[in-house]
Amino acid sequence: MKILVIDDDDISSTLISKILQSKGYQTLVTPSAKKGFEYLEAGEPIVMIILDLMMPDMDGLTFLENVHKRPGLSDLPIIICSGDRFRESVLNTIKSGAKDYILKPIIASILLDKTDKVMQAEGLPLKDKYLITSRLKIENETYDEMLMKLIRNTTSVLHEISELIKNQDYNKLIYTIVGLKGGAMNMGAERLSNVLSKIEKASKDHNLDIIKDMVIALKRELKILPGLTGDNKILSEEEMKVLKE
Repeated sequence: MKILVIDDDDISSTLISKILQSKGYQTLVTPSAKKGFEYLEAGEPIVMIILDLMMPDMDGLTFLENVHKRPGLSDLPIIICSGDRFRESVLNTIKSGAKDYILKPIIASILLDKTDKVMQAEGLPLKDKYLITSRLKIENETYDEMLMKLIRNTTSVLHEISELIKNQDYNKLIYTIVGLKGGAMNMGAERLSNVLSKIEKASKDHNLDIIKDMVIALKRELKILPGLTGDNKILSEEEMKVLKE
């Protein structure tokens, strides 16, 4: 689970990254808005974006507008971090969908406070494990087993979706997505569940463009779930290939 930092000033981007890392956040840094967009389209496990406004290849406002045109990316929260203090600039970014605006010079406490607030408001990839085990009255071992099953089932659906899209088999796609959504809701994976709901709606509307775009979001949310990185990977190398396709 990463925060994407996009700023062509390497001092600012490094400072933002270090401050976020001090709070336990992982970061992915790029000086280019276009490169940032490539990361998003590749389904990188990004949960938030910290974005500068003034950049050479694509300005922050254009990037913001392009992200919000894409169904598979539009749910990603974006915070602007800029030295532009003009009221009109602030209002334009908020109007275009930014969740907040941070003025440079950077103040660590403000950056962390606004990041935490936006993260909480947008929802975490998984609800607290204790809350889920208490609601379901299950042991931790059962929870871990079911989470592993959710991850494997989602990976399997990702593999199957390509063929269903190719054949335009909307009924089977809806059936497959609805079944997976139930498991995601039970395990407290609300973000994953929301993505699946959008794919379900697009399937009912026979909207292939939105379905294809939402597959990016599905890959992203799957990568964010625990167990896909580090030494304790749940998926095999063969299964991991699905996320790279």
